[in-house]
Formats: sequence, C-alpha cells, structure tokens
Amino acid sequence: MPQQPLGGPIHKMNRNIKRSLLIVGGLAALPMVVFGGLVLWRLGAAVIGLLQTPGATPKWPFASSPIRIESTRQGPATVAPPEAAAIQSPVETKGSRPNRLIHEKSPYLLQHAYNPVDWYPWGEAAFAKAKREDKPIFLSVGYSTCYWCHVMEQESFENPEVAKLMNDTVVAIKVDREERPDIDAIYMTAVQAMTGSGGWPMTVFLTHDGKPFWGGTYVPAEDRFGRPGLKTILRSISEAWKTKRQEILQSSRSLTQAIQAGAQPAGTASLTEATLRNARTQFALQYDAEYGGFGSAPKFPRSHSLSFLLRSWSRDGQGKAGDGRGYVRCHGARWHPRPSGRWVSPLLHGPEVAGAAF
Repeated sequence: MPQQPLGGPIHKMNRNIKRSLLIVGGLAALPMVVFGGLVLWRLGAAVIGLLQTPGATPKWPFASSPIRIESTRQGPATVAPPEAAAIQSPVETKGSRPNRLIHEKSPYLLQHAYNPVDWYPWGEAAFAKAKREDKPIFLSVGYSTCYWCHVMEQESFENPEVAKLMNDTVVAIKVDREERPDIDAIYMTAVQAMTGSGGWPMTVFLTHDGKPFWGGTYVPAEDRFGRPGLKTILRSISEAWKTKRQEILQSSRSLTQAIQAGAQPAGTASLTEATLRNARTQFALQYDAEYGGFGSAPKFPRSHSLSFLLRSWSRDGQGKAGDGRGYVRCHGARWHPRPSGRWVSPLLHGPEVAGAAF
C-alpha cells in the first residue's frame, strides 16, 4: 500500500483534529481558570482581614444596621502589616502619659495604656460619660496574642489623628475577651447577626445603654479597596447619631430582642474539687509535649488557662500528669504561633525556652 505523503489529506485531517481538540480543551478549562481566580480573590480579601460591612447577609433579616457607610475615596494602597517581631511593648514605644487602662490588671489592656485614645475599661464610668456628653460608645474587644489586634492598634489607636477623632466623637471602651468572655460572647453574637461573620479585633458601636447598632472586625485607618476606614466610619457614625437617632435606637432594640430570644438560659453548677481536677486532666490530655502549648497548630497562648494551671500547681504541688514537672512563667515575652506548632518569641531565645513546659 503506497505511503501517504506528509502533505496528504490524512495528515491534514490529523492536524485539524489536534487543533480542534486543543481549542475544545482550552474552552473547557476557561471556566475553571475563572473560578480559581475568584476563589483566590476571595481568600485574599479574607487574609487581609478587611471589615465586612453591614451590607453582608445578616443572620436575621431585621438585624442589619440602619447606617450605610461608603468609602469616600479609593484610599492608599494596602500597606504590609508590621512584622510580629517588630511589635514592642507600650511602655517602650509610646508617650509618657497613660490613659485609664494603666490601672487595669489585664496584659491586653495594659498594652493600650499609652495610646493617645482616651480609653475606658468596661464599667459604669464609661456609660455615664457617654450619656452625659451624648456620644455613642466605641467598643473594641481583643486579646494580647491577637495579631490583627496589634495591627489595628499600630494603624489607628497609636495614630494621633485617629485618636483625636475618636476622643471627639465617641466614648472608647477596651475589653480583653480573655478577662471578660461574657461581654465578648454577647457582642460577638451581635456582630455575627449584623455582618454574617465575626472575629477579633471586634469593633462595635453601642447606644448609651449598651445596645449594639453597628459592628465589624478589623478596620484599617484609611479607606481601602472601596471599603470604609475607621476615620470614615467614625465621621459617618457621628453624623448618623445626630440625624438618624430614632432609626439607630429602633434597630438596636430589635437586634437586642432577637439575641435575647435566641439565647439559651444559663445553667448553674457548683465549683468543686472534682471540677478543678477534671479541668486539669483536660489540659494534660491537650498538652503538646514535643513543641509545647496545648492542642494542634496554630496555637495561641491563653493567659487565663495558664494562670489556672499555675495556681493549681501551686496549690497541690503537682506537675503535669504527676511527672514532677511544673510550669514556666515568662514575664514580658510575647509568643507567636507558627504553622508547625512550634512557639517562637522575638524576645527570648535558647534551648531553655524551647523546652519550657506550658
């Protein structure tokens, strides 16, 4: 049978078939590429931690805030957050005039004691001032090992311009969620109802009687990517407080009633020796003997859990699971979680730290 020449009809047909298959394959892959791009874009927005505005789908249809805040401009390009090792203690980097948080015991509140913001701890004094000066309340909730809490502090709460705007328009309250988990739980429920998500730092605006009417999480100081920054939010809230007061009050009442209706009644139980022993056993089961800390990565140190273990050891004289080891308390160190589960501190180094039992 004679062989077909290279330019013959069969070779031309094969080339056409290959070309058609390539075109069909490319068209079939195009939706996957577009979908992958959208997924990456959404993940990027989540990592940046931008505030989810009240326009998101609320948990309850009537839970959205009556205030709509829009970015006034594009704002500056996003700035890379500070490295964890560069975050210093408040006394080392800030001014010499402390605010009211200097009298608190919480490590997180003390970290904000030298902010130019006129912070109040949670208490009657803050609510009395808000009522006396007819200002809304700005509630900020976080904890000492929260990375984005430190970022928001450096971007906004240490910024003299933002601090002045806060002092002029709101009464600012700072809460440590590890010290007051009850307050954190109440307002986190409200933020999730208004925005569909939650996290820390938590940012909530309240009426004089503590009812929430606007909330979110991390907020940059300036407008970014069409999202409002803290300065824009403060000005908009201040204006709405003067011009839309009745709408704000009605919305806050509806949201509070919905949260109360869905809340489970708190149970009662006696705190006994058996309860304390069971708690210590649970910590022992979660303890990571290889890398330190509790549970699996990522790990965040929980100051009140460590305080419980220290007091338990001091009271009973027992180490972990009766092995004779106690617990090490390092003052002034800021520990940072790693994906591998190891703990790394920019302030302390050496094998004696890596092998410390926490």
